[in-house]
Amino acid sequence: MSDLRQRWFGQEEASKTKKYKPRLGWIALIALIVVIVGIAVGVIVPTAGNDKTSGGSGENGVPYQRRYSLSASVNPAGSGSINLNPSGGSYYSGTDVTLTATASSSYEFSSWSGDASGTNPTTTITMNADKSVLANFTALTLYSLSTSVSPAGSGSVNLDPSGGAYYSGTDVIMTATPSSGYQFDYWGGDVTGSSSSTTITVDSDKDVIAHFKKLNQEIQYTMPSGSLVVSSVSYTKSLNAGEEVTGFAVLTGECSLGEWWSYEWHFQILGPGGESLHDWNGRYDTAPRHDFSFTASYEGRYKISVSHWSTCEKDLVIEVWPPGWRYAG
Repeated sequence: MSDLRQRWFGQEEASKTKKYKPRLGWIALIALIVVIVGIAVGVIVPTAGNDKTSGGSGENGVPYQRRYSLSASVNPAGSGSINLNPSGGSYYSGTDVTLTATASSSYEFSSWSGDASGTNPTTTITMNADKSVLANFTALTLYSLSTSVSPAGSGSVNLDPSGGAYYSGTDVIMTATPSSGYQFDYWGGDVTGSSSSTTITVDSDKDVIAHFKKLNQEIQYTMPSGSLVVSSVSYTKSLNAGEEVTGFAVLTGECSLGEWWSYEWHFQILGPGGESLHDWNGRYDTAPRHDFSFTASYEGRYKISVSHWSTCEKDLVIEVWPPGWRYAG
């Protein structure tokens, strides 16, 4: 009986011991589970990192970087534009982006605001967070540029760019062109100088005058000695009715006989019919210059005549407007 119990209980104890003994099958199962979980983690973590917002490794083991957005706008709308370099608007952390503000034609850049500052139209920011930048522009003031010529009809003024109304800071090239018989003399008003082409910066209302002068005909002649016979010379020109003639004559020389009559000289203007329109007598030692002017009363050929009584040669200079007078003996 005891042998039977021992055999019986011995088998039972043995069964218990055998029942709880680890088996290789369980170890293999646990290892398989670990492998599966590991594979799952290896897939999920890099996949989550592909949005570049978390750590992890990308291709070739390069760590993923965070990306940030950059928004840029102008104020007021339509006043200008902003160029981003590099372009895109979305950048990896640490990227330096150069922003350049360009104003529209009627505006000028004034300042940056938001996540940028300063008054230089070109600035650089480092992308270490989402950023928003505003380029501020100011409307330009419009000024007028008026031009005129003196005397009237003596020439014209060309403006480049043309128009006469310009935004503040605009550089305008002005070129003075004389009419026939005139030459440019100098600028007046808000511009000075004697060059026919000049540049003005329009930063307020401006008024400019181009001054021209008549391109007089200059006549030079050495008059022979008068001796006891009068020495004379004349010049003629056809004029229209109402045409104005202006000028001056100068007679110079040192030699004389010493008598009063040897210093005398005579200036005369004759009409087409030989009538005297202007008659003057003077002494070249005290009045070597004579200014004259007259208006042609009708169309025809007019004559300027100069004479002297000196026993020596005399130097005659005549400047007359309009030009075109010819030697007539």
